[in-house]
Amino acid sequence: MSSGQDGGLAVQQVRVGPRVHGRLGLVADRALTPVDHLLVGHAASLVALEAEKPVRLRDEQNRVNGLFLRMLLDGSIAASAADGHLTEAGFPVRDGIRVLALRGGSPRQALQAVGKELAERGLPLFGRAHGGGAMAVLLPAGHGGTAQTVTDAARARLNSQVWAGLSAAHQLADGPVALTEALNAASVARTRGSRDVVAFESLAGRLLAATPETRTILAALAQAQLAPLALHDTEHGTDLLVSLRAFLEHNGQWEAASAALGVHRHTLRSRMERVRGLVGGDLDSAHVRAELLLALSAWQEPGDHGGTD
Repeated sequence: MSSGQDGGLAVQQVRVGPRVHGRLGLVADRALTPVDHLLVGHAASLVALEAEKPVRLRDEQNRVNGLFLRMLLDGSIAASAADGHLTEAGFPVRDGIRVLALRGGSPRQALQAVGKELAERGLPLFGRAHGGGAMAVLLPAGHGGTAQTVTDAARARLNSQVWAGLSAAHQLADGPVALTEALNAASVARTRGSRDVVAFESLAGRLLAATPETRTILAALAQAQLAPLALHDTEHGTDLLVSLRAFLEHNGQWEAASAALGVHRHTLRSRMERVRGLVGGDLDSAHVRAELLLALSAWQEPGDHGGTD
């Protein structure tokens, strides 16, 4: 602010908390008085409150959309009802849906960045945080390429590692399947250290998860084989599941798998010994490795069904 005989200028930041909406300026042909400065401050406060109205409405809509997405992805909402809600929200569903899963960083902060990117493409945000540091976002089936853009935006906002997986295209009734595919593809991206979105369709063996009967068998296999490893990771802060996936996806090659994980091969060998003891199988056996890889294809990490919106 400045004031003199030839006039005065006052500039007040328009903000609410950490959110800045702009600046309000007052130019006068006289010196500004303390009352003028007080009025400018009040005016800036009123403008800020008015600007916050659409922000609050958007935040509330995103919260409602997050609750809807939870029901869609756990299969508790009928496809016809889901179709009506998405259509009214301006979300195209004619060609089906995909689920984008992101792992790493703060899911809530990532959702803000994703929401901004989707808004620029005329798409509403249907996203929610999951347990285990993951988040899920609903995309139209025809917007597979958008997945990389919103992932890069989340990475830039968080300034941290983010790994992403994209499900195949599905009908609305297959929301739980799409979620499982996306989360597993994101886990693969994390294992590989990939900055690119890993599409579930690019993963070998995906046809085994295409029918309810085989999905049920694989889910039971995953629970029996991998739950002890997940429990050990939770209780001891280890990375046995991630290490096992890397070991199997690199065909048991110690050098390649340890390089993908960023650890020494002796560290990986030690982890695999613990895995061997917990699963009770011979990792040198191709049949055991194949069974474990199938189990990983159906595995949902603890917390993937839960979370907050």
